[in-house]
Amino acid sequence: MDDLNALLREAAAAGAANRIELRDRIAAFGSEAILRLEPWLSDARLGAFAVRTIERAAIISGAAPVAKETLRRARASGPVEGDVEEALARLGVRARAAASSARRRDDRPATARPGRRTADQVLRDLRELLVQSAGRRQLMAYSETGLSRSVVGQRLDDINRSEHEQGHPLLSVIVVHKGGTMPGEGFFMCARSLGRYHEGQDRAAFVEREREAVFMTWAGAQTQLHES
Repeated sequence: MDDLNALLREAAAAGAANRIELRDRIAAFGSEAILRLEPWLSDARLGAFAVRTIERAAIISGAAPVAKETLRRARASGPVEGDVEEALARLGVRARAAASSARRRDDRPATARPGRRTADQVLRDLRELLVQSAGRRQLMAYSETGLSRSVVGQRLDDINRSEHEQGHPLLSVIVVHKGGTMPGEGFFMCARSLGRYHEGQDRAAFVEREREAVFMTWAGAQTQLHES
């Protein structure tokens, strides 16, 4: 049995690429993990991980009420505040609690403020960008998605889950590290969670097959965008 204290210490000390590997193990502790992660939400370095783990705990541990309340009262700022808003939206919460609203100059939810895209708009725009690139059989760097490093992984995972449910290949297989040809570790974690990739498989071969399937699916993307 994992020890929550040890997992939290390991996550706090780890780099971002390795920290995400601990998400599900921490989330398995449910409400206890959520409450322990609450102070992390105001930490610029750990906040994005805390949001993802709290949201995951809500899903896999039946701790949705605690997760929602914790995220509502989060004292997050910058990109992490956007992560919190989007996580709440996915959990069915339309707006932040009064504690968050009081910190704003008006009482409108962030998604209603002029000039700010909603979580759904972000996903739609990102998916369209990927589909267009796939239609041209082109790869895309993470930096070219227009999203910060703290949020792009989760958005790509959301797109992949939706594509998988529709019977499509994993669209984010075309998103790679700048100057490279392979997607990041988060892609393989998502593919494993969907049962499409298994540890020990040849990663390069898997990516090549999945990528070719994406290119074939989205050939003529300009037409298909209006049909999907």
